[in-house]
Amino acid sequence: MQVAGESTSEIVEQYGDRRAVLARVPREWTLLHDVAWPGRPAGTIDHVAIGPTGVFVMTAGSCVAEAVAATDAVSALVPGLRREGFRAVLVGPDHPAPWIEVDGVIHCEPVDLARLLRSCPRVLTSEEVAGVVGVVHVGLERAERARRTAATVEVIAVPPQVAVAGRRRRLRGRRAV
Repeated sequence: MQVAGESTSEIVEQYGDRRAVLARVPREWTLLHDVAWPGRPAGTIDHVAIGPTGVFVMTAGSCVAEAVAATDAVSALVPGLRREGFRAVLVGPDHPAPWIEVDGVIHCEPVDLARLLRSCPRVLTSEEVAGVVGVVHVGLERAERARRTAATVEVIAVPPQVAVAGRRRRLRGRRAV
């Protein structure tokens, strides 16, 4: 998601910083980057982190509604897990340090992500983490396949006027026989 006024190089720089910060997260965490957004074939979710303190769905920028929608989409993949196990996180350089929570969305700077993930109270056992990782991974893979299928259908789709012209040519060929 590009924020107005940001250049592509600024976005790449910020994105790289978030990945570097997330690389310092303990091994008990599973991190997914640039995943398909379930229910939005053209959308992607920046990061999903799954660990003992819950499932953190991270989006770049400042759109609270988008962060909530992304979190809802991921939480729908795991219907048995309490909603408290999911947290929406907006990641951006302009958010206050260390972080604040407004309307159920955590606003955090990239440098504070690893600390945020570790500092929240534990809500999942290691067995639950493994189960949630499996279910979320399968759900996101399905969303990715749906996205690829939608992109293929767009490319293959023939404009109506071309399809009609092709049918006319085929019909004319049949009458000549």
